[in-house]
Amino acid sequence: MVLLAGAAAWAGDIISMPTGNMVQPGNFELNYIFWDLEGVPAEGGGTIGDSAQIGELFVGATKNIELDVLHVDLQDVDNFTELNLYGQVLKETADRPGMVVGLTNVTGSNWLQSEDMASDKRISPFVIFSYNAVQPAAAPNWNDPLVRLHLGYGTNYHENTPFGGAQIAFTPQFGIGIFNYRKAPAYLAVFRPVKAIEIRAGTYGGDPLISGGWYASW
Repeated sequence: MVLLAGAAAWAGDIISMPTGNMVQPGNFELNYIFWDLEGVPAEGGGTIGDSAQIGELFVGATKNIELDVLHVDLQDVDNFTELNLYGQVLKETADRPGMVVGLTNVTGSNWLQSEDMASDKRISPFVIFSYNAVQPAAAPNWNDPLVRLHLGYGTNYHENTPFGGAQIAFTPQFGIGIFNYRKAPAYLAVFRPVKAIEIRAGTYGGDPLISGGWYASW
């Protein structure tokens, strides 16, 4: 799923939403998300399920390639797993954003609902540009935060619409994330007690979620 030194995955992520925060080779990130849903629309009308538990693994395979595995346990509905592929095409510099292209659901497995399908199994390409719009001279602080922006576009499961957001690190320990993905807003507050651990809480599509992440190397 993942801004501080080296633009790591600060301020969390939103389920399945690509960002330009790629995990470096030899490193990985594990995330757990509990999403308290109001109910998932059922094909025959009404809703089913009222929560989802999500596990995410992000692996830096090479300098320019990242592989992600996401598993969702949707209460009273089903379990879904998808594999995602990211490739860095353009490296970010002080003068221009980085560019990442990729594929969501590379294997075409059954996945979550989209506006077109009750269980979307389509391979879904995307492109995203990311840039540190405000870069503090030293560690971020309340008077000089780090602000990282993302703007992307994707087809199929990404619903053929722009998506993106902002990640802001107010200090090395505290930050926020503001996103819009698949026409739904998301807001996250983030606490990093130590460099390798991140704790998040907020809402996505109006439904509350909490999550935790661990960043490490092998």
